[in-house]
Amino acid sequence: MRFPDAIRRVRAWGVLSVGLAIGVAQAAPPQPDAAVLAFLLDKASQEFSQPGPMQPRRIKTARLGHLHDAQGRDMDLLCGRFVPMDASGGTAEVPFATLKTGDYEQWLGSQAAGLCAQSTITWFQGDHAQALMQRLQAAASAPRP
Repeated sequence: MRFPDAIRRVRAWGVLSVGLAIGVAQAAPPQPDAAVLAFLLDKASQEFSQPGPMQPRRIKTARLGHLHDAQGRDMDLLCGRFVPMDASGGTAEVPFATLKTGDYEQWLGSQAAGLCAQSTITWFQGDHAQALMQRLQAAASAPRP
C-alpha cells in the first residue's frame, strides 16, 4: 500500500521545509537603527576632529554593533581602527570605540580593542569607514568660528 509512504514523505518534506524556514529566519542579519548609526558617526567625527595626535589620517574599519553586557545593560557602539596623522608615514592602526551611553563615550587603544572583542556584541552588516571619513573631511573643510 503506497498511501502511508506518501504521507510519511509529505510529513518529512513539511518538517524539512519548516526547519529550513526557521534556519533562514535565524540567519537573517539584524537591521541597524539609522538614527543610532548617524548619532555614533557624528560623535566619532566630532571627537576625531579635535586637534591632537589622534586625528585620523584614514579610517580603516568602522562597524556598528549592539552590546549586551554581563550587568544586563544594552548599548550601541561603533568599533573600528584608524591610522593617526602622527603615524610618521607608517600604518600603525589604533582601535577605537564610540559608545552610545547617556550621551556618548569615545575609547581608544587597548581599552577599545578589549570592548570591541566581546563575544556578546551583535554586529550589523556593513563597514561604515567611508561614511565616517566623509564626515571627518566635511568637518575639516567647514569654516571654524
